[in-house]
Amino acid sequence: MLHRFLTNDQNIDRNSYLWNMTGTMISSFQSTILLIVVTHTLSLEYAGIFSFAFANAYMFQAVGLFGMRNYQTSDVKHKYSFYDYCGSRLITALLMVALSVGFVLYLSVTNAYTVEKSLIVFLMCILRLIDAIEDVVHGFYQQNGRLDVAGRALTIRVIVTFLCFMVLIIVLKNLLAALIATIILGMLVFALVTKSAIGDFLTDAERKHDRKHVFSLLKTTIPVFLGLFLSIYLSNAPKYAIDGLMDNEAQAYYNFLSTPAYIITLLNSFIYNPIIYKASNAWHDGESRVFYKIIFRQFFFIVLITAGCVGIGYLIGIPVLTFIFGTNLAAYKTEFILLLVGGGFWALTGFLVIVITIIRFQKSIGIGYILVSAAAFFTVPMMVETTGLTGAAHVYLMITALLSVVFAIFLIIGLRRKGKKNREELAL
Repeated sequence: MLHRFLTNDQNIDRNSYLWNMTGTMISSFQSTILLIVVTHTLSLEYAGIFSFAFANAYMFQAVGLFGMRNYQTSDVKHKYSFYDYCGSRLITALLMVALSVGFVLYLSVTNAYTVEKSLIVFLMCILRLIDAIEDVVHGFYQQNGRLDVAGRALTIRVIVTFLCFMVLIIVLKNLLAALIATIILGMLVFALVTKSAIGDFLTDAERKHDRKHVFSLLKTTIPVFLGLFLSIYLSNAPKYAIDGLMDNEAQAYYNFLSTPAYIITLLNSFIYNPIIYKASNAWHDGESRVFYKIIFRQFFFIVLITAGCVGIGYLIGIPVLTFIFGTNLAAYKTEFILLLVGGGFWALTGFLVIVITIIRFQKSIGIGYILVSAAAFFTVPMMVETTGLTGAAHVYLMITALLSVVFAIFLIIGLRRKGKKNREELAL
C-alpha cells in the first residue's frame, strides 16, 4: 500500500507541484511551530536555545548536502550514477558529523554552554543529518522527472517526526529527551519509505559505482557547497553574534521576528523548485526563449510575493506574532519590516544561485559568498554589540541585498559566456 501511494504515476506534473509544496511547507514550518510549542511549554530561554540549535544544525546540514541537489537534478544526461551520488553523500555526511562535534565543542567553551545546551545543539545536527542523507534519494527521483515521489516521501517522514517531536515536548517537558526519541524515529521512517520506492527507479546503470566519479563529483560541486555553506552562515550570522554577545532570551526575540522572513523564501521555493528540471532541459537543448521566459516569470513572482508579505506584515505582523508567541513585540516593528524585506532578497538570491548552477557557472557562487562573508564577519558582531537586535536586523538586510546584487552580476556574465558557447556547439 505504501509503495502504491509513493509511486502512483497519474498526473505527475500536478502531483509534483502539490506534494513538493506540501512536503516543503511542513518541513519549513516545523521549526516555527516547534518554537511556539517550546515557548509556551518550556520557557523563553529554551525557545532561544532551540531556535539557535535549529539554525546551527541547518548550517551544518549544508556540509552534508554539499550543494549537490540542484546539480543532481539538472544532471539530465546522467553523467554520474545514483550510486556515485550516494558515495559522495556518505563522505559529506561523515564530514558533517565531524565538523558538528568540533564546532559545538568550540562554542561550548567560548560561550560557556551548559552540558544540556551543548547536547541539544549537537543532536539537532544529527536530526538534520537525516535530511541530508534523504536528499540524495529525493534528488534521484526528481532527476528522473518524479518530484511527486520525493514530495510524498518527504511529507510522510516529516509529518511523523514532527508530530513525535511536538507531542514529546508537551508530554515530557524535556527538550533533550524529545530530541533523542525523534532522531531514532526519523531514521526508521526514512529507511522504510526509501525501501518502498527506490527499487522502481534503479537500473543497472544507476547501480554502477566508480570511486573516481565520486571524487570528481565532490570536486565539481565544491564551489556550490562553499556557496551554500556560506549562505547559511550569512543567514545565521546575526544569530551567532547574539549567541556570543547577548542572552538566550534575546535569541528568542530575534527568531520570533525573523520567522516570517523565511516564509517568503518558502513561498518562492514552491514555485521555483518544480521548474528546475524544465529550465535545465531548456538550457541544455538551446531553447533560449523558453529558458528566459521561465527565469523572468519567476523573478516577477518573487517581487510580487515579497511585496505582498511586507504589506501584510506592516499592517498586522507584529500583533499576530505577539499573539502566537505570547510575547510583546510591539517595540520591534521596524526590525520586523527590515527582516521581511531581507527575506525577499534572500529568496531572490536562492533563485539566482539555482540559475547559475543550471548554466554551469557555479564557480562564481563560492566567490560571491566569500566576498560577502568577509564583509559580514567584521560588521555583524560590531553592529549587534552596538545596537543589539536593531543592528542584527539592519545587517541581515544589508547582507541579503548585497548578495542579490553580486549574483545578478555573476548571472549576467555567465549567461553571456555560456550562451555564446552553447550557440557555437549547436552550430557544429
